[in-house]
Amino acid sequence: MSVILFFRTLFFYIILAISLILISLTFPFCIFIDKKFRQKIILSWVSFFRFWIRYCCGVKIIFKGNLEILKSKEKKIFFCNHQGFIETLVLYERFIPTATILKDVLLSWPIIGWALRLLSSIPINRGRGPEAIKKIFSYGPKLLNDGFSIIYYPEGTRRKPSELGTYKKTGADLAFKTKSKIVPIVHNAGECWYGGDFLINPGKIVFYIGEAMEPTENVNQTTEKVRSWTKEKYEELFLT
Repeated sequence: MSVILFFRTLFFYIILAISLILISLTFPFCIFIDKKFRQKIILSWVSFFRFWIRYCCGVKIIFKGNLEILKSKEKKIFFCNHQGFIETLVLYERFIPTATILKDVLLSWPIIGWALRLLSSIPINRGRGPEAIKKIFSYGPKLLNDGFSIIYYPEGTRRKPSELGTYKKTGADLAFKTKSKIVPIVHNAGECWYGGDFLINPGKIVFYIGEAMEPTENVNQTTEKVRSWTKEKYEELFLT
């Protein structure tokens, strides 16, 4: 372990913790304002996060691909591979107004959990499959109809870089039943900061946004189509 890398990462965490405490001071006021404007205030912290991780840890974050989709008012669900913490923050901010499907234990975290309660998240218990699916189909359609996009991690848990888990079909089913476009995203964030690792390695993280896909009644086929695109694009962008 590099001593410089260790202390640089430690310094990153210290300043990040202070910034979280400062943004949390806005939470009591956010309760009383519009949900979409509330997201802009709370997620402004992510702009600082991107700045700080770049200049403290040497991690550059860029977006490529179908950037025009960000301007689209169509109902859409973003399907993204899951490697760690970075994508959950960066995508939330990039696609405002948006909601994300996440594990409910995150709501118990100090400050971050408070923020997630104020944001339009869909917390689920992954150990209770039928109940989790019911909750997604209860909250999801209303959020989509209210102009929010949804960020969905179909693997259901983090995977190491270059590994891609089985995609769950719930997102494709939700897209079909709500007549929403599916927008696949692939990234390599875990190469710099994987899962619960302490150290953050310098490098470039690319989020590549694919072309929107039309969901079909055959949700298994749709799900596999998205997964195949993700696997092929990951290999093209990051393994060649």
